[in-house]
Amino acid sequence: MAPSDASQLDYTVVAMEGDYDTYLESRLPMFVRNAPHWCSKGLTSVEIDPLGEEIDGKSAVADAMYAHPSRNAHLLVFRQSIVEAILRSPEELARKWAARMSTPEFTHSADGNNRLEDDWSIDDALRVLGPLGNLAKMATPGQSLYLLLEW
Repeated sequence: MAPSDASQLDYTVVAMEGDYDTYLESRLPMFVRNAPHWCSKGLTSVEIDPLGEEIDGKSAVADAMYAHPSRNAHLLVFRQSIVEAILRSPEELARKWAARMSTPEFTHSADGNNRLEDDWSIDDALRVLGPLGNLAKMATPGQSLYLLLEW
């Protein structure tokens, strides 16, 4: 789509009923539904980047593809070292990641005066690492693990 076409888009609000996971799955193109994937809500680079920082001090994902801003989406790819770390020791990584996500940087307001989020438990981290690890185990040599963010 050309940038000039953006003004022709028809924006709507979607009200969904029923199971949110089913709703997310129904929105996927068939080629994604037929491939190994996992739909989740509330997973963004705010949570994912510290995962990579715990492994090697870098962001966990890199930009894979840009979309026009009107698409409200961003495709990222997990760095191979992150995938390997998830497969190697998910429990150890979960412990480190949960501790990082429980620091005031992620739980408090910018001025540090108000707690906005609860601490993460190891189980919270494993709820993400488990499905990511399962996807990574299904990958064939040379396949990458992608993260599509929509907002």
